Amino acid sequence: MPQNNNHRYDNPLSNFATYFTPTSVVFTIGLILLTVGLFTQNTLGFWSQLLSTTGSALLASWVSVIYDRDSLVNRLENMFKIKAFSEQGFRRVHEQMDFGSIFRIAKNGDTVYWHDTYCSLRKGYLEDVKNALQEGVKIHILAIDPDCPNATHRSNEMDEGQAWVVGLRDFITAMRNLRNDPSYGHNLELRIYDGLTCVPFYILFDRRKDTPKLGYYSIFLNDHTADCTHFEIVEGKDFSRGRGLLTNFVEYFKKKWDVSRSV
Repeated sequence: MPQNNNHRYDNPLSNFATYFTPTSVVFTIGLILLTVGLFTQNTLGFWSQLLSTTGSALLASWVSVIYDRDSLVNRLENMFKIKAFSEQGFRRVHEQMDFGSIFRIAKNGDTVYWHDTYCSLRKGYLEDVKNALQEGVKIHILAIDPDCPNATHRSNEMDEGQAWVVGLRDFITAMRNLRNDPSYGHNLELRIYDGLTCVPFYILFDRRKDTPKLGYYSIFLNDHTADCTHFEIVEGKDFSRGRGLLTNFVEYFKKKWDVSRSV
């Protein structure tokens, strides 16, 4: 049986209510005072009214504490969930992805691993790619083979007919032209794959430290992923065979890169 390395996050607030055991004392005293005050109002007069008022106040306080406790527990539980989410490496959500940002962040000694079917050039990141290449950033691009069955499947999902394939071929041509340009080509590699599309992702990798620094990914739906939400991640806690999510993306890319072909 394969080992299950998924981390289970125990809720540290499961026994949180025990913190509020003094409230049971408040409730008991308040109930007693109110009861005594009600049953002695014909004999104790002023003292009976004082007991009733004090008991009512204590019960009201008890109700307030119980309500606030539940609200506090919920707030703390939500904070804990957010912490667990961030510990896995999730940083933020980009409703509109700036595809040039990863190239602007990259420095000499970094590699950008780019995995997609293709990405529309209308997003205007080509100058950022050129600048990164001139800075000594290595860029490895994996685009899907326009003639493979999975490219046809993806085109059919988007219901764009030949327009999608034309965009894919234009992207490959533009990247090939960069690769063939003496000013940039020594740092750019372009390959195509014909397997599963997986998810589009873009990883910034530090070659000097042999570790991933930052990544973005989205999912394939009915629209261009260039127009979809992207998730920004860094390396987090190990959760899959001793690896974080970002490292998993890198290893997936390298394995796919080895069986792809240069164009």
